[in-house]
Amino acid sequence: MHRGESMSAIACTIGRSPSTVTSELKANGGPEAYRVWPAHMRARNRTRRPNPAKLDQGPLCDKVTKWLKELWSPEEIANRLRQDFPDDPVTHVSHETIYQCLSTSQDAVNHAENWRGVWLETITARWSPKKQCARP
Repeated sequence: MHRGESMSAIACTIGRSPSTVTSELKANGGPEAYRVWPAHMRARNRTRRPNPAKLDQGPLCDKVTKWLKELWSPEEIANRLRQDFPDDPVTHVSHETIYQCLSTSQDAVNHAENWRGVWLETITARWSPKKQCARP
């Protein structure tokens, strides 16, 4: 908003409809007061999660963190957990879950400073807008 872009241009850039962008701005202080991080934290706090996250804490989190520090990819970790514990669905974690933990968990970032940049760059490279917009 501080760059003076229109709602439509912002919506096109992030792959959302203009009405979604407008609603987000209204809910978080309007165009002049909107700040990304506080808006993100408010949305995250409002989100209800029916089940606790598998990688919040405990031995599974410790094992995944250890392998990430050894520079295993999330895909390798997910496959290894299924191989080591085929009859225990509690230990089955998808690579998407591991990527999400890396991108949102401050604890994961704190525990793995040496691999953080590599995986965050990988995550960012995978995300793209839903539709392509004409650029001026």
